[in-house]
Order: sequence, then C-alpha cells, then structure tokens
Amino acid sequence: MVMNKNKFDTKDNDVEKLQDIVVIPVIDTIVSTIPFLNIAWNIAKANHNYTLHRRTHRAIEFIENIQNHPENFIGDILETEAFQDCFVIAINKYILERNETKRKYMCSIFNNGVKHKYDPSFELEKMYNVIAILNSNDIEILKKIDMNNKESVAICDDGLDPTNENLSQLASVGILLIDTSSRWTGEGGSPIYFKPTKFGKRFVKYLEFYDGNSKN
Repeated sequence: MVMNKNKFDTKDNDVEKLQDIVVIPVIDTIVSTIPFLNIAWNIAKANHNYTLHRRTHRAIEFIENIQNHPENFIGDILETEAFQDCFVIAINKYILERNETKRKYMCSIFNNGVKHKYDPSFELEKMYNVIAILNSNDIEILKKIDMNNKESVAICDDGLDPTNENLSQLASVGILLIDTSSRWTGEGGSPIYFKPTKFGKRFVKYLEFYDGNSKN
C-alpha cells in the first residue's frame, strides 16, 4: 500500500512538522496585535527561519515579553531600523539560550534598549555575550557587590573570598576592574581590590535579578 507523502504519522519528526505549521501562524497572530512589529518579525523569519521553527516556544516567550510591555514598544520605536536590527539579533540569541533565568535577563536587557532608542550606543551584543558566559554563581556574587562605589574596594564582605574565581570571571567580561595599585601585593592574605567598570554599572542597571532555580 502506498502512503500519502503529505500525510503526517505519529513519528516524532512528523509531529514536529505539524507543530511548526500550527505554531508559526500563532506567533504571526500575536505579532499582528503589536503595531509595526511585523516588519522586524518578518526580517527575523527570513534570516533565522530554521531555528525559529525548531524553538517556537522560546520565540513566543520573546514576542510575549514585548506584548507585555506596551509602554516601551511604541510605534515610533518599532518602525526604526535600529530597533529592527536589535530585534533580529536578540530573538536569535534568545531562542538558542537553554537557561530559563538567562532568557529572563535577556528580556530585561532588551526592554532597556528603549532608553537608547536601540541605536549603536546600546551594547546589546556585548551584554548578551556576557550573559551567555556568566554562570549562576557569578550572578550570585554580582548581586552582593555595590556597583555604585566610585573607589576601588576589597571584595571580601559577606564571606566573599577575594580570590574567588567568580570575581575573576566578572573581571574577565569587563564588569569589574582589578586594581593593580600598591595596595594589592598579590601575596598570601593580601586583599584584591576591584572597581566596577562603566560597562559593569550599565550592565547591572539593565538586569532584573530572578530568584529560584533556572531550567535548562
């Protein structure tokens, strides 16, 4: 008996195809309720069609984030090429991120782009790359640091170990700057002094910290 090639069976790949056929139009419908977002969404579909089809549930999360913040995403912003470029970059990185908490951080950063009208001064790519690099322990250490300090300080309060590898990680991505002045000798028992960078202050300002366990 010859089977109809266009007919879906219960195999996993056919179920996925069926989900794609159903879900993408659902996203299109959501997008249609947000004036002027369709331009950026169509560009994203043209550039990242395969990944969008494979991770439709994350694409819906990202679109719903925009839908839930109408005060930020108004027509004057969504019509700009700067916003459209950032949207295409952001949604692609978002749907590839496995960690749920990191995806929430990414939404927070993207939402704050409205303050810069998504122009080149908005360091979207850099902030997303930093989010991808940091682990949950790095973030927990970052929460304990007073980023408003203008002077270099020894990061050793609240039981923090000044030689903690998480601090080194925060320095390596440009959030903290290690003070190599004479106060730091590098000898055993000597505190290591750190200073928040301008980028670090902007980065923390754009984040909303989420508690609880993240899901991969």
